[in-house]
Amino acid sequence: MAGELAYGDFDNFSLENGSKQKWEKQIPGSRFKSIFSAKVLMVLICILLGVFLILLVTGVIKFSQKADLEDFAQLIQVKVTEMGATVMAELSKKITSLQNIISQKLETFQRPECQNLQCRLKWISFNGSCYFFSTNKGSWSSSKTYCSILKSNLLVINTIEEQHFVAMESNTNEFWIGLSDHEHENKWKWVDGTDYEATPKFWSVGEPNNANSGEDCAQISSGGRWNDNNCSGKRLYICEQEGKSD
Repeated sequence: MAGELAYGDFDNFSLENGSKQKWEKQIPGSRFKSIFSAKVLMVLICILLGVFLILLVTGVIKFSQKADLEDFAQLIQVKVTEMGATVMAELSKKITSLQNIISQKLETFQRPECQNLQCRLKWISFNGSCYFFSTNKGSWSSSKTYCSILKSNLLVINTIEEQHFVAMESNTNEFWIGLSDHEHENKWKWVDGTDYEATPKFWSVGEPNNANSGEDCAQISSGGRWNDNNCSGKRLYICEQEGKSD
């Protein structure tokens, strides 16, 4: 009986030792699983932190961009307002200037000498005469000839008022007028025989200067003043004719 017990104890001891050995053999695997689980957890935590940081940075950037866009929109609004004010100011000046010109012309046409004055189509009446401002160009000589064909003269300026009228109508363009010294240098003559010395002069500063010894014909310059120029040059011209009353 004792032997059986001893044998049984031995068997139990062997089984227990076997179980213990199995348990001891299983310990490394369990430890590996624990370490693996910890690493996975750390990786997941890092991923979550990375996602959080990305979302945070994205939110900051979007907020910053939104703020920049709002500032940019405000800047554009300010600039547009300033530009609008500038444009309106310039437009107001132009309108005022145009109103003054229209008023001056109305005053001119309302004068008694301009009433019932008949001028041909495309001719402008002023102070008892009719004026034609050409749209095609020619030399001084050909312009004089063309005015003669129209039974008129290349423009002769007799008064300050007439000079002012022509300067306004010329609108910064250059026109030949009926004045030249091509017969005798510095002996200026009007085409209709009007005494040059008896009429007012409106030469630009330093003119006439006969530059290059070839400027013998007078023109209205862009500023409304006179200038001598080469007679063969192609320019617009002004014809003048006495008006006919009803």
